[in-house]
Amino acid sequence: MAVVRGGSVLVAVVMALSGCTEANPAYQPGPVLPGECRVGAETSETFAGFELPQKVDLLVVVPDAPGEQTMAFQEALLPELLDQVEEASRDLDLQVGVVSPGGPRTGLAVANQEVRGCEGFEDSPAVIDTGVEDWRALLECTVMQGSRGARRQRVLDSLGSGYVEDGLDLVRGDARQVVLVVTPEDDCSGPDFEDDGTNTFRDLCSWQRDTLLNVERAVESLQETAGAPEGFSLVVIGGPPTSQDPAVGEELEPACESGLGPVFPAPRLYEATRLLGEQGVFMNACVEDFSGLLGEVFEGVVHGDGVTLCPELIVAQEFLEVVGIDANDDRDLVFGEDYFFAGPTRVCPEGALRLMGDPGELEEVFLRYCAL
Repeated sequence: MAVVRGGSVLVAVVMALSGCTEANPAYQPGPVLPGECRVGAETSETFAGFELPQKVDLLVVVPDAPGEQTMAFQEALLPELLDQVEEASRDLDLQVGVVSPGGPRTGLAVANQEVRGCEGFEDSPAVIDTGVEDWRALLECTVMQGSRGARRQRVLDSLGSGYVEDGLDLVRGDARQVVLVVTPEDDCSGPDFEDDGTNTFRDLCSWQRDTLLNVERAVESLQETAGAPEGFSLVVIGGPPTSQDPAVGEELEPACESGLGPVFPAPRLYEATRLLGEQGVFMNACVEDFSGLLGEVFEGVVHGDGVTLCPELIVAQEFLEVVGIDANDDRDLVFGEDYFFAGPTRVCPEGALRLMGDPGELEEVFLRYCAL
């Protein structure tokens, strides 16, 4: 206290010596009163239909094309996937589904009873709730879809039919959707074309790439299914793009080789992740196993760190009031604990409200703020 008082006396002496003897009329000590706009006009907005940070629906897209490499990818994925899902389920309300992109069927895959030890999963649910006792065995039997699918692997078609057109039983309206694609080759979605039976489908697709499904439009459709920017995320573990541009008749070369076999470039899936910005992640599949990659996926994407809400008007200053509304009660959300003001961002150029941690079963958020 002595130091503070001494500082005050010193300032007074300096002011007197410099001829400053009267108070500055423009000086306003202390903060502006709570609930007051320093600039702009007060407005309000209510957000509904957004995804909660602690709720996650994980869709795993596993290859099912004919061949031994398909089985190698499924087997390499399983151990770490099971462990990561189990760890995440301790903190998250997590459910899992599996899709195979190698056929005309839509919807979620079910347990493959042809796998040894999976015979008892007749009529098993396609949505795997990590809260039930035998979820690990059920997920293992569902990921091991085998290699009975078509040669043509349509990843984006399977996502479009699931999320945009028909909807998946997996999807909960208030849960973040995270898609994990693990594949040794690129997406080949789009109109049907003739299979001559002599060339691989990755070559046929490469030669006819201009006729395939437009990646940008497919991604825009998927983004529109989400209420918040973090509502839909795509992670691809595949072959990195290369400079190859094979003409008709030229074979596509692998991007790399690993203990799991050759991995071919996936420029279409790479483009999809780039178009999603922070919600898109591409990882190199040229590894001996997926343990390190899946650890990064779950830590950085599945767990996440919150959900962003974007006000319609330009936010002039920190929010005046943020209220969480659920079925039973309304409560003021606490700055620094339940939310924070992130300012203008790429996805929210007018200013961003970030919900953090576990804000509870919110149905709506009421926001009062100063708008320019």
